[in-house]
Amino acid sequence: MAKQKNQHYVPEFYLKNFSKDKKNLNIYVVKDRKFTFGPINHQCSKPYFYSKDTTFEALLSQLESKEALAVNKLIKEKSLAKLSYEEDFIRILEFISIMNGRTLLKKREIEKILDDFTEKIFKPMFRADPLSKGLSNEEIKSIKIKNHYMHLFGIKIGVPGWILLSDLVPVLLINNNDIEFWISDHPIIFYNRAFHHLKGVNISGYTSPGLQIFCPLSPNLALMLIHLPYYKIKMSRTHKVRLSAKEVKEINKLQIFTGYNSIFYLNKNQEQYIEQMHNELGKIPEKPYVGSKFE
Repeated sequence: MAKQKNQHYVPEFYLKNFSKDKKNLNIYVVKDRKFTFGPINHQCSKPYFYSKDTTFEALLSQLESKEALAVNKLIKEKSLAKLSYEEDFIRILEFISIMNGRTLLKKREIEKILDDFTEKIFKPMFRADPLSKGLSNEEIKSIKIKNHYMHLFGIKIGVPGWILLSDLVPVLLINNNDIEFWISDHPIIFYNRAFHHLKGVNISGYTSPGLQIFCPLSPNLALMLIHLPYYKIKMSRTHKVRLSAKEVKEINKLQIFTGYNSIFYLNKNQEQYIEQMHNELGKIPEKPYVGSKFE
C-alpha cells in the first residue's frame, strides 16, 4: 500500500479519545440501526480522500500533530485557564474549524451544491444558448460537472477560520452522568438555538449571530463555543458547566442527526441510550440534506 493512501477525514488521535484500547471503536451505523465494532484505522477514512498527491495529507498531518497536543492537554487539565492562548487555544479553534470542512459529509454537501448549480443554472443557460441548438435535450441532460478537489475548499476555509471563531465564548461542559458524550463521523456540531426557527437562511455559519458549537473531547468532557449575547448560561468563573443527563442526551441527539452515518462511543452500556435517542428523533432525512437555492 502506498504511503498515506488511507486518508482520514476524522483524525485518528481524536477517535482514540472514544476508544478503550486506542485501537478499536464501538460503532452504531445510523442508517441500518446496527451496532458493530471495528479498528480505528478503518474508520472515517478512504483511499486518497484528499488527493493522490500525498503532500497535502502530509501537511494536514503536521497540523493535526499540533492540534492533538492542545486537545489532549485540555482533556488532561480540564481547565481553559491552563491553556496558552497562542500555543493551545488557537490550535483547538483551528482543529474545530478545519474539522468542520474536511469530513465526508461536507464533501457530499459540496458535491450536491455543484449538482444543483449544474441543473438549475448551467443546463438552462446551455439550452438557451443559440450555439447549443445542435444538441438534443437528452445530450444536455447527460452533462455532469465534476471537480475531484472541490471539497478541499472546506479545508481551505477552515485553516484561517479559527479567527472567525475567536470572539465566541468558550465553556467546558463536564459530564459525570451514566450517559457519555458520543461523536459521529461529522463530530463538530455547528448549531443555533436562538434562530433555529428561521427557514431558508444559513444560521450556522462562522459569523452567524447566535452560533453555538459543540465539540466533544472525551466521553466526559466537551468544549462549547457560544455567541453569548443570545444565551444565558450559569457557569463558574473558570467557564465550566456541569451538565445533567438530559442535557447530555440533547447534545448526543445532535450527533445522531448531524452526522453522516456512524456514531462512536466508549462503553457498550451506551447502546441502550443510543437506541432510545434514535427512536426519539424518529426518521432522519437522507444526507446530505443541504439546500441550494439558485432561483
